[in-house]
Amino acid sequence: MKKIVSVLCAVLFVMAAYAEDSKLRIAVFDPTSTGTSIDEGTVVAVREMISSAFVNVGKYSIVERSLLEKVMEEQSFSNSGAVDENQATEIGKLAGANKIVLSVVTLTGGRNMLSVKMIDVMTAQVDRQRVKIVTSGELLDIVEPLVLEMLGMQNVASNNTSEYSNRELEEAASPKPDENISSPADSENAINEVSGMGVSAVLASSLSYPPASVNVYGVDFSQVRIYGAKKKETDIEFQKAFRGINELLILEKSKYDFERLLGVPTAVFPTIADERNSEIDWFSARTAIQYADKLPVNQMIAEYNIPHDRGIGLVVIARLLNKDEEKALHELVLFDIATRKIIYRHEALCEAGGYGLRNYWANSVYELIDNKELRKQMKQMRSNGILR
Repeated sequence: MKKIVSVLCAVLFVMAAYAEDSKLRIAVFDPTSTGTSIDEGTVVAVREMISSAFVNVGKYSIVERSLLEKVMEEQSFSNSGAVDENQATEIGKLAGANKIVLSVVTLTGGRNMLSVKMIDVMTAQVDRQRVKIVTSGELLDIVEPLVLEMLGMQNVASNNTSEYSNRELEEAASPKPDENISSPADSENAINEVSGMGVSAVLASSLSYPPASVNVYGVDFSQVRIYGAKKKETDIEFQKAFRGINELLILEKSKYDFERLLGVPTAVFPTIADERNSEIDWFSARTAIQYADKLPVNQMIAEYNIPHDRGIGLVVIARLLNKDEEKALHELVLFDIATRKIIYRHEALCEAGGYGLRNYWANSVYELIDNKELRKQMKQMRSNGILR
């Protein structure tokens, strides 16, 4: 029996190694800039978003940053503007990469241009390249979509949205009780159901794929209601703060740690929520007195422009920002990407606080992620095989 187990372990190890080896190894270099130089935070954000987009396609693995830096150090190179294409190609080859990815940010007045190219290390030829010009505040929003477009996946999101939105919008007109939780009390009932003995069968029945890791699509503020805002906190300032909060999910992953919350590997794609946040009805957000007029969650999920066709998605939906009470009401939603069916929902009233508009409300998102009771529920879902 021990020999059989040993043989099986060896076979599984070889299969895993083969699967990993079959992926193209990509070396992602820091973006360079022309015109106005970009700050270090933007450099890291662009590089990590490019890497994340490649990894989550499933066909690529990223050369470890430490290995890339070691090669550059040994070859007396630095990962900066001093590294031209020929040098980067050589560094990538020495690091064992099949392809290298270079990006350039050009700043001219209020406009940004992002260029991303993939180069084969053996031929030194550019395999793929995409360029896009956007306004100065949209640079990070276009990184992931541009990479996916470069990889030939530009139609995935639009196809999925078209296919699922009609079906989901029809269901929204006659919602089922277990799919549309419209109040904190209903949300609490859903949490209690997760702890029940039959939850695994109930929730797993809505999944059309084996449980997988989770793609986090950011914080959606499109339906938020804002109370007690100061006069100086304008619509533009809130828009900047909301974008900044979604950027923090990437720039401060160790703090906004969805992997710790869920107990499974995650990837963050905040541009999905940012796209919705660009459509906020500010008059309603600031003047509406009814919380009950919110858009049904399943309709919101159906309309997301998601660049994936399977797996589990997660979005945080901001419902209420109450400055007077220093509280925010957020809803965490897990859903099946393929069918857009809701798997799990949890609403929580979270503490806000901190210096500056972004940090003040970002703290409430942190409070949600750090919620101990919510962690217990995620642990239960792992035990039931829904998350793994």
